[in-house]
Amino acid sequence: MKHARRHVIWRTAQSLYPMCVSQVSLPVALSAASIAPKKFNQMVDNCRRARILNLMVEYDSPRLDSVFHALGDPTRRGMLANLALGEKSIGELAQPFEMSFAGASKHVKVLEDAGLVARRKSGRMHICSLKAEPLAEANRWLRQWEQFWTTRLDRLQALIESETKAKEKPHG
Repeated sequence: MKHARRHVIWRTAQSLYPMCVSQVSLPVALSAASIAPKKFNQMVDNCRRARILNLMVEYDSPRLDSVFHALGDPTRRGMLANLALGEKSIGELAQPFEMSFAGASKHVKVLEDAGLVARRKSGRMHICSLKAEPLAEANRWLRQWEQFWTTRLDRLQALIESETKAKEKPHG
């Protein structure tokens, strides 16, 4: 009975995560299924090549994710603001934040991976420049939510105004 249950778990995992589970043999999967379900879920979820498809999500962009990740840090946002004024070396980008070259270089690498910064070597110096195109993509994504919230807030304002008028009207 246990073996049949494990086989069902294997088939379910294989159908949900074909790219991940297909690389695992049945005996390995069966031994994985005998461990705690939470551990098995972590094994499947942590597979780098598995792509979970959520039909509710209309906007699937790993680049957009990396842009928002890069913008999530105040140091990197400051570096981008600095680069908006012109090209800078990594040392110049590090200076306002009183950080090491290595620390600044790691931040620049995140910005570079997101496509927000281009880095070139000039002798021993690494010169960085701003690439704003990914910001335009992020702005488009944010605008759709701005439109959504503007509509909702306009409706709320109209509702509040109508209730206020109703309360002000004398009962007679």
